Amino acid sequence: GRFAKELGTDALQMSVDWCRENACRSFVSLRFNDTHDQDRTYGHVFFPPFKAQHPECLMGTKENPPKVCSWTAVNFAEPLVRDRMRRFVRRILEKYDVDGLEIDFFRHCQIFKSVADGGVASEAELDLLTEMMEYVRETSEELGRKRGRPILIAIRTPDSVGYCRAVGIDLERWFSRKLVDVWTSTGYFQHEQWPTTVAFARRHGVRCYASMDESRIPRYAKNRKCPIIDGRGSDANYRGRFAAALAAGCDGLNLFNLEYGRLTELTKDDSRHLIGRDKIYFATERGSGGYRSFQWLVDGDRFNRMPKVDPGEAVKLKPDVPYAFDLMLGEDFAAAEKIGLKPRVTVLALVDEKKAIDVMLNGRCLAVVGEEAGAVALAVDVESVRRGLNAFAVKSMTENVLHDFAVRVTYGPGDERQECVKKGETR
Repeated sequence: GRFAKELGTDALQMSVDWCRENACRSFVSLRFNDTHDQDRTYGHVFFPPFKAQHPECLMGTKENPPKVCSWTAVNFAEPLVRDRMRRFVRRILEKYDVDGLEIDFFRHCQIFKSVADGGVASEAELDLLTEMMEYVRETSEELGRKRGRPILIAIRTPDSVGYCRAVGIDLERWFSRKLVDVWTSTGYFQHEQWPTTVAFARRHGVRCYASMDESRIPRYAKNRKCPIIDGRGSDANYRGRFAAALAAGCDGLNLFNLEYGRLTELTKDDSRHLIGRDKIYFATERGSGGYRSFQWLVDGDRFNRMPKVDPGEAVKLKPDVPYAFDLMLGEDFAAAEKIGLKPRVTVLALVDEKKAIDVMLNGRCLAVVGEEAGAVALAVDVESVRRGLNAFAVKSMTENVLHDFAVRVTYGPGDERQECVKKGETR
């Protein structure tokens, strides 16, 4: 801010100008309750004067923090806090000729002190936040009419409707009242499979974007020496994540929290041009090592409907008791074959006792073809793979631990082993 003032520049205006020059839509993202100041002290440059002047509006103190959430988060039950947010919205939309405003509730998902203290949002608190969103919509409509062009409203929230309601975000009401045009779902964690998320958005006529936040599992696993399958954060992994979300019907993708160089690399090609490109899908893309749902809501993980195969929290397998889960795959094998490419699909299961497991895919038992980097490798007949949700089950004959699980898809002009799999010769 100080250097921009000295240079006479405005970063947001520069962004808007660039978008205009390059025929792109410009959105300004307003983080709702960011608390990168939680390790700071009063008077620090990162500690907002508003918080120092109004400690009664915070969730707690450094010495007496709340049960969940950060102590420096502001409590939206306080009128001063809601008024301040309203002023931010109006000031931004009056000053900048943006095409849309995104309110990022995921950065961070802490809204009411009652939730921070261990409860769930009350009906009265849900009403307060809904009233604030109604103001946002009314302001965008008012200023959009003045400039002769609509201003879209986007939000970024967790994907679970139940989780959102528990923390104070009433998605059902907001969508039914047409307060939101674009919903970017997921972020630090994912609780629902993409088809469930897309279906909810479609039912209300809201465009659905998938948030593709970076995985922090590799760093966490390295620090704690947890076994892991390599590949998270690779180009192939992002292609898999893109393909899965788009195959479910997401309208677009939001690449969040990536450094400029990495962002440029991942977006140099149209993300929809994924046919015939190598990919790797993980049962858990994000999880250990980042913010978790229980860090903003007591027992928040009760809303999780996703696989819990996470290197930081391995699954304990009991003898002859299958661990079943669904995994979204976005492959279009028919389209790849039309351009002369043949797929090869390999399942990787990282377990302690490698000779003791069986893996089922959509009711078919997979053939073990060896080991790769410590994981059991199993070949897959592509005809058994669905473009969508695929049902997996891992069963062990002994006490065992499932640390990680992935599906790798590679393409080439031919694959003799894949032909053997179809004939059953490797079984």
